Amino acid sequence: MYRARKLIQKSFTVLWAVIFFVTSIIIRQPELRCEAAAMKNPNGVYLNAALVKAGAGSVVEPLEDWQSFLNKFSANNYYVGTPYSGWLYAASPNGDKWQYNEGYGTYINSNGGTTALGGMNCTGFVWHALMNGLAYANGSSKQAVSAGIPNVNGFNSMGFTRKAWTGGANRWYDFVVKYSVHYYEFSTKAEMLSSGVLTKGDIIWCVDGSVGKLMAGLAIPASYHHIGIYMGDGKSDRWWQSGPTKADGDLSSQKNSINPIYGCAKKNTYVVIPFGAKAKSTDGLPAKTTTAPVTTVTTTFTTTATTTTATTTTVTTTTAPPETIPAPDPQYIGVEIPLGDVDNDGCIDSADASLILLAYAQLSTHGASQLSEEQALAADVDSDGCVDATDASAVLSYYSYTSTGGTAGIAEFVQQPPEEPSA
Repeated sequence: MYRARKLIQKSFTVLWAVIFFVTSIIIRQPELRCEAAAMKNPNGVYLNAALVKAGAGSVVEPLEDWQSFLNKFSANNYYVGTPYSGWLYAASPNGDKWQYNEGYGTYINSNGGTTALGGMNCTGFVWHALMNGLAYANGSSKQAVSAGIPNVNGFNSMGFTRKAWTGGANRWYDFVVKYSVHYYEFSTKAEMLSSGVLTKGDIIWCVDGSVGKLMAGLAIPASYHHIGIYMGDGKSDRWWQSGPTKADGDLSSQKNSINPIYGCAKKNTYVVIPFGAKAKSTDGLPAKTTTAPVTTVTTTFTTTATTTTATTTTVTTTTAPPETIPAPDPQYIGVEIPLGDVDNDGCIDSADASLILLAYAQLSTHGASQLSEEQALAADVDSDGCVDATDASAVLSYYSYTSTGGTAGIAEFVQQPPEEPSA
């Protein structure tokens, strides 16, 4: 029992340190925030709706479904690791080497691909991923939806069974113009990452600065324009692409990978095409926010060391509302993490409570959460859709309960805390 009490005391020491950190960084945050970047074609449509208008199936794929697709396929080698092929029409990932089956493998391989792993360029990858996701959403074949998705000029002239959108000579630029697709423009990567408009699943074009800037530059066909899919949390430098993996303009090590946003050119501007409206959006337009909302939260931690002695402590902190959609972390994508065991070390303890509070602080101050989606699910022990101080309280209480002999699972404990075990 003495050891159990020492464990509890240690857990409180750790948690108070984290609470102090949470409170201090929240209080020090400036209240004023930047206005969101201006959306171009504000009266137009999101990419997911434009794809259906163009003939890519009949069902608009929701942003959440697209993000789930990206989570699933980024966790295996269906796309990731596929060699980069410089052939203009290369669009055969490791998991679907369809062009090899149609007799085009020689072209792919002579430009960097392999028969074993396939080969793709950047536009081929994005075209294939959108096609694959839409096929899932529509319950149809890839071939049935492929013709509504832009690729490079000349793709359909090759005689492939799968087609691409044919509405203009400069596929992506003309697609955006024809269907009045929403987009944003940014002169620098830093500006883009701090804009507050990025969402996982958005399409990003790195526009070669040697031929032009922003959408006007994208209107000019160029070999060093580069396209990928944003995979970050809105601020993190992270996307999924087939191309450079080391730096802007460094073409020495190209493949399909998830890495920082690098363009094929040394100097780039950026065009962001949002995939779809966020779940909580009311009109599809980015919100103009000047003051961060602030709420006072009172959290009570109650821990019993024995059946006769109880400790109750109340802490009041000023904090912003918790973010419910955490940033993905590649280390944990696709990994099953038990409820409450946020660090996945086999124990539910004060370290897990500390991680939850730290993530809560980061999200409350509009920073990047350290939790992956799987970790966030494990952290949301009360299943209310939010990762916050209430979850940290429950985890710490459960740790104290098990340290004194409790045997119930955490889900049962949170629903209805069992009687304290006898000494």
